[in-house]
Amino acid sequence: MARYLAVHREAEEAVRRTLSYVEGVSFARRATAPAHFGIGLRDTVCPPSTGFAAYNQYGCATGRPLPPDREMHVYPFNGHEGGEAVHVRRQLRWLGAVLGRD
Repeated sequence: MARYLAVHREAEEAVRRTLSYVEGVSFARRATAPAHFGIGLRDTVCPPSTGFAAYNQYGCATGRPLPPDREMHVYPFNGHEGGEAVHVRRQLRWLGAVLGRD
């Protein structure tokens, strides 16, 4: 957003208005499917606090007594790329277990 607005300075209001419709925690609250999260603590694109907020609220507004199954992996030394190949392997193992193919 900052890079875009550095070139398109007159668009700030429109950008903020558009982004006000995108808020992951609100969507996460309504989730019903199992989920696998990965967070790089050095992420400057999506601050880690937003990932933790989405994880903590995941599925809580569904009216079910328990949230959907969810798993999180934290990568202290990674940015937006997360755990890269390590995380992909974790995702595939997790998906295999969810699908009953482990």
